[in-house]
Amino acid sequence: MNLFKKGWGLFLGEPAEQAREIAGTLEYIQIKVRFFTPVIAFIEEGEKRHISQSIDRRGKPEYIDYIVTLPERSLNEFCRWVHQFVHNAQVLEPQSVSDRFRSTALKLATLYGVSQ
Repeated sequence: MNLFKKGWGLFLGEPAEQAREIAGTLEYIQIKVRFFTPVIAFIEEGEKRHISQSIDRRGKPEYIDYIVTLPERSLNEFCRWVHQFVHNAQVLEPQSVSDRFRSTALKLATLYGVSQ
């Protein structure tokens, strides 16, 4: 049950990862996403979306920062969740996830003929 609580979504990882997570030796990744209007209200209403989350409202009303700590196995599912808000979200941390979203945005811009 702890694997579900600490992860994001249904993917529980491989048995070796599960064993490290249960033993408390698995490293977690802190992810920080800045959400902009008009999705701020939706993000804020999910105050208990994840046990490790925090919401920094200092930029409000322009933006809020959503911070969550997840195992690496949850990154794909978390990124799919963020992707539904991609036009109102900016991944700030970690750099690898930020680069992933930036790469996708650039590919879309190219596909739609938007010059950089």
